[in-house]
Amino acid sequence: MGDQVLAVLTYRALKPTALDEEERKHLQQSFADFVKGTPDSENYRVVFYKAPAIGANAFALPGGTIVVTDDLVDLIADDDVNEDEFLAIVAHEVGHQQYHHVMRSVLQQSVVAIVAAFFVGDVGSASTIVITIPAFLLQNHYSRGFEQQADDYAFGALAAHGISPRVFANVMRKLEKQSPDAEDMSYLSSHPLTAERIARAEAAADAFEKKKP
Repeated sequence: MGDQVLAVLTYRALKPTALDEEERKHLQQSFADFVKGTPDSENYRVVFYKAPAIGANAFALPGGTIVVTDDLVDLIADDDVNEDEFLAIVAHEVGHQQYHHVMRSVLQQSVVAIVAAFFVGDVGSASTIVITIPAFLLQNHYSRGFEQQADDYAFGALAAHGISPRVFANVMRKLEKQSPDAEDMSYLSSHPLTAERIARAEAAADAFEKKKP
């Protein structure tokens, strides 16, 4: 299903990345090292795409693929990409994947169609899920609870690797500065309550830093 969703997205919104190959490989290796030991980590991978219509964004597909746009990588780059901020973003998306937020959200929206397909024996109607997922991902209508759960996962994963969750707050501020009104289809517009999320990240960072020797 994840492969089918990616095929739809590459047709509708995603274009080949313009990022430097060496930079991509470095970030992909950093991601692989970061998720090592995570349940189903062998299925995780990060891929990069240019997506002018989406802007700075990242999302997890069913199965473990995490899509990161060139604009998001550019946003967290100064002279070089801030690797910790990159890991903060993908850690959040891993959290969505670990808790199956995409499928749970889409199935909740599609439950009537799925039940109807089951009773009439029209298995092909279940393919509507594959069509629904890209639209959901491009709008990211995650519930507040799902967002907090993914954030908490990210804070814990960063801390486990010796990285302060403060980097999560930093990247949220960059996103907020880029799109203060959140009127476009950026990562920030689809992840509401930014001030609250920054405050929770800072609190997690304070707790992490107090525990450090």
